[in-house]
Amino acid sequence: MNKKLFATAILIVMTLSLQAKNLKALFSFKTFYSPEKGSYVETYLSVFGSSVEFKQAESGKYQGAIEVNAKFMQDDVIKNYDKYNLLSPEVESISDVKFNFLDQQRISLPSGKYTLELTVKDKNADTPPYVIKQEIVLQYAPSQVSVSDIELIESFNKAVEGSSKLSKSGYDLIPQVDNFFSNDKSELNFMPRFYNTTLTNSDMIFTELLYTECRE
Repeated sequence: MNKKLFATAILIVMTLSLQAKNLKALFSFKTFYSPEKGSYVETYLSVFGSSVEFKQAESGKYQGAIEVNAKFMQDDVIKNYDKYNLLSPEVESISDVKFNFLDQQRISLPSGKYTLELTVKDKNADTPPYVIKQEIVLQYAPSQVSVSDIELIESFNKAVEGSSKLSKSGYDLIPQVDNFFSNDKSELNFMPRFYNTTLTNSDMIFTELLYTECRE
């Protein structure tokens, strides 16, 4: 494997901070390749619960709601668009809001260069939405050895029966959205994916490994 390619992939850890008055969140993304579906982007959005307006739901409990709009543009043409509400867990009291809540999306896109336009708004607050634009490049050749972006893992557990967006290779992986590591953190978990490490009769072998790096 090209050492320069691997070193470059390790450095592709980009975290964007979002702050629109009271709303605070962290956003990051990684690019990958699937032998069955082709290249795709994973987006990670971690919202600080304490920065969100909670309102009483029909259940009588309190819940926050974030409206998310994501457009992937190529030469001013929309190639993928999604609009959805990210809901927080329900709580008995607003004083119980001492957590962040996480959203992860997977978007299949052909290899190429895109501009992601992301709009994030607190649905319960009278504040303007926050908009960012970010260039994203997907460049995976089906016949060349390559490595994905490096996904940082906050924590992981063996997946129970069934699967979710957080499940990969038999594990439920909680992504680490930022790239800050405090001194009291003793382990660094990360997962790279290697493509085309073995080619037989033009069939691609897909390798996915979970690493844990321990600090002294």
